[in-house]
Amino acid sequence: MTLHPSGGFGFEGFHNLFAARYRLGDQEPTAFFQPCRSFDEALRLVEDYQAFLEAYGGVAVPLAPPDDDLRNGHLLRMEDTWTLIFPQGPTLGGVREAATPAQAKRRARQLAARLATSR
Repeated sequence: MTLHPSGGFGFEGFHNLFAARYRLGDQEPTAFFQPCRSFDEALRLVEDYQAFLEAYGGVAVPLAPPDDDLRNGHLLRMEDTWTLIFPQGPTLGGVREAATPAQAKRRARQLAARLATSR
């Protein structure tokens, strides 16, 4: 696990962002999280990071049932990879560089469950 004290992934809004790469076959998606002061702050950060990614060519793809368990989550296609970001209580969580939307969702659910039990 790596700590990015500021500007993680080139986004100035990230401070004290934790990230870890996972090998899944020939893919290496990154799971990440940042503790925030409140749910509202985490949600704002999710929205700000989405806007940042869209400014650099990211395309938002709506989440719909059965994916609505990732409440307030945002799925984006970045060239040939996928990013999913979400608030989990007072924490921002996410997965980037996933090979498919399904891989991003699966990893995001695993991270969300971990974050929910770590409080």
